[in-house]
Amino acid sequence: TRLPVPLDLGESWQAGGVAFDLNICKAFFSKKATSQLGLQKSLTQQFFTSKPRHMIYLLGPAAAGRSTVAAAIANKYNFRHINVEQLMCNELAAKSAIGDQIDGCLKGKKPIPQELVLSLVHDAVQQDTCPNFVIDGFPSSTEEMTGIEQAVGVPCDAAVLLTCSDEVLAERRELYQSGDTDPARLIEESRGAIADRKSVV
Repeated sequence: TRLPVPLDLGESWQAGGVAFDLNICKAFFSKKATSQLGLQKSLTQQFFTSKPRHMIYLLGPAAAGRSTVAAAIANKYNFRHINVEQLMCNELAAKSAIGDQIDGCLKGKKPIPQELVLSLVHDAVQQDTCPNFVIDGFPSSTEEMTGIEQAVGVPCDAAVLLTCSDEVLAERRELYQSGDTDPARLIEESRGAIADRKSVV
């Protein structure tokens, strides 16, 4: 992703919650360094050295391409890809206590408790040795975002909402999902799809 450099905002600016030194950015527009590639490399280096751990959230319907984008970010920048709906599907498949709780919510058409979702994401992050994460399908609200940031001590770097037309979503779901009984789709609907996620971005 190319980051614009606002040359009229004083001595620093922010992108994804990370402050950048404007003098460094300006240097790349001088006669000695006009390479856009050099600018991108510098910004990337500043991003990864600004703090020890990073979080990127990908939001949107399950068929909007979140997993594809998340995998691309994870592969290019050595992030760990965590799919929240898959975490819950794994619990359902394992028939664990958490899985039984999720199953009860789905059958009763009740929202999946925020505390349960936070617990799954927290455990996935804390048990992993990778310092950087792209979390797919999370958070569904600003409360969830605040909760996970407080739990793991890592603030959000970027929240990206992926969208596409209802027609495209319907076509993709017909191709890749098994209809209204698909666990991932039921979990998505239980968590409110993207209704509250726009407030996070």
